[in-house]
Amino acid sequence: MHVETIILSNFQAHKDLRLALSPITSIVGPSDIGKSAILRALRWCCLNDFAGDDFITWGEKETFVHLLIREQKKVFQIIRTKSARHNAYALDKEEFKAVGTGVPDRISNLLRLSEINFQGQFDSPFWFSESAPEISRQLNRVIDLSVIDTSLSFIASAVRSASERVALLTERLEGWRREQNELEPQRARAAQFRALEKLEQKQNEAEENHDHLFTLLARIDSNSAGELQEQAEDALALFGTARGWRNLSLDVEALQSILGRIDNLGTWAEPPDFSGVETARAVLIQKSYFCASLEKLVEAITEADNNCVDLHETFLACEEKFHREIQNQICPLCGKKL
Repeated sequence: MHVETIILSNFQAHKDLRLALSPITSIVGPSDIGKSAILRALRWCCLNDFAGDDFITWGEKETFVHLLIREQKKVFQIIRTKSARHNAYALDKEEFKAVGTGVPDRISNLLRLSEINFQGQFDSPFWFSESAPEISRQLNRVIDLSVIDTSLSFIASAVRSASERVALLTERLEGWRREQNELEPQRARAAQFRALEKLEQKQNEAEENHDHLFTLLARIDSNSAGELQEQAEDALALFGTARGWRNLSLDVEALQSILGRIDNLGTWAEPPDFSGVETARAVLIQKSYFCASLEKLVEAITEADNNCVDLHETFLACEEKFHREIQNQICPLCGKKL
């Protein structure tokens, strides 16, 4: 921020003054021509710390201080006006009325000036005549050491709170570790109990398999032997019928051979009586159908016999596996060997 121009109207000795300011400006002149009034006007516009209207030029009713300020590449106008009925600030076209003894926030944020930025001609050299506590107070106003103190206080409080929480959590952790050590025997007993439950489950499964196998054995002993005997007898009868059908087929072939030779003998004067042959042919056809049915029945019996053999072998394998698994095992109920 740079104040480029200050314009005074009816301010103490200056009825109308326009002064261009550079970044470093020196005001030189004889006494009582208004050098201090320029600084006083600048301070009044920036800080608004003069009460009353004594600085209005004698005989005038209103005064104003006009500042042209450059902020980077933009120019702002600040006008401070005071009269018996009017006390206001203006920033460009925006007016702030009835400001009292303070500076509007928008203007204060733009100027960023405080009392430490102004020094009068009768003031002591800046900080050289101040005591150490006063310099410390002034530095605190410049860099706001209270923020650092507040931060350090907050950090110390947070460290104390964290330390107390760590101590509390450490105490709880130790208590949990003691409880864990006390529960270790209970965990071992629980593991043993779960192992016993698994053994009991395996025993129940073994007993169910044992009962199932005994049921199968009883069913086989009661039914399979008789059924197999009947199936064997039926198979023998079918085999006999099949042999008869084979012999009958040979007779049919011989008969067909005879009929062929007869056809080769030529035409008979009187046709012979073939009623017996036709009867034999009808019987042959009937027997052929019967033999075909017998063949299918023989195949079914053979398949059933193979299934019975496979079932018997499976049963023997299961029984052997069951006896092998329970051999030399201790019964969990009575404690005897199985």
